Amino acid sequence: MSANGYAVIGGFLELLRFGAASVAVVLGARTLCFSSRASRSRLENSSYLSALLAYLLLGLALASWIVLYLLLDSFVPESPGAMCIYGVTRIGDGSPGLTGWLPSLIAGVQIMKPVLVFVAGAVVVLYWLYRRAGTPTLLPRFVAGLLALGVLSLGDVAAETTYLLVPKRDVPLTTGCCSPAAADLRSAIPAENDDTRWLPPAYFACHLLMVGLLWCGGRWEGYPRTAVVVRASRLPRGSGSDPHDAPPSATWLLTALAASVATLYVSARFLVDVAAPALLHLPYHHCLYDMVGTVKESAVAIGLLLWGTFCVGWACVAAWCGRSPDTLPFLASDIRQFWNWALLGYLGSAAMFAVDLWLA
Repeated sequence: MSANGYAVIGGFLELLRFGAASVAVVLGARTLCFSSRASRSRLENSSYLSALLAYLLLGLALASWIVLYLLLDSFVPESPGAMCIYGVTRIGDGSPGLTGWLPSLIAGVQIMKPVLVFVAGAVVVLYWLYRRAGTPTLLPRFVAGLLALGVLSLGDVAAETTYLLVPKRDVPLTTGCCSPAAADLRSAIPAENDDTRWLPPAYFACHLLMVGLLWCGGRWEGYPRTAVVVRASRLPRGSGSDPHDAPPSATWLLTALAASVATLYVSARFLVDVAAPALLHLPYHHCLYDMVGTVKESAVAIGLLLWGTFCVGWACVAAWCGRSPDTLPFLASDIRQFWNWALLGYLGSAAMFAVDLWLA
């Protein structure tokens, strides 16, 4: 395949990510290994650089996620038999040598992109709590998260760069819903054999469940009030902290996290088996890539769904990894803020798909 504009942009992003991730790994390992010998001021100075790296890696992860699909879409005209991105992702399936690994490489890259965004967001959350606490208690956790983010970023860079460098020209495409043969095969499948009637009610029920859980999340208590009152009494007047506020319990957090994972799974099934055929007006075309490319607002709805899922995960990270005596006065309010953001994400995603399906 030719090196088009998106390939050049993708390669440039990979170079930036490789440099930033390498610095993050070196800085994280150095801080963790030699923090006991360094002075407080030196640790503080390194924390500012670490924070800049965390924000940079978060932005680069988001940019590379978007550019990846723009790049794959630009490969469609160059791939005989491919009608959308799905066909491009099946290039090399069954081929000998390194070309045969192309589908596995691109599948792994597509999974790694949201994982990187989530981990980068979690590191930023830890830094946010660390700065608000004003003590070095959370510094080792933040630096350890930055080190893990750097390692994951290097792995993603290696996989995506390998995918870009492997020759794909003149590689036959024999499978995939976007090849003509597969499209004919799908059209021959009777509708009665594909029972998806349970998915729409399950999809909206899961979203309503998440909205109910998140709406009531701020009322759950799982931490001793006395500890919160003691820490809050040390805060200056006008800090805005509620001395009677308490973070949610571990049981509540696990329930919300499990519900968000189940909602994400049901939503994925719903989007592929119900939303895509209905919005594309093609009953046998279960292609999420085509739906996003044709129905533009579906990309926003999917983004809101991922935003809600990420916010629930970041709330759990804040509660489990950011809990310390120094963060107790404001931890509950921060977690509640993530609940509110997640609630808006789930409500917006469900509302947009409900309107789209009603109009379809």
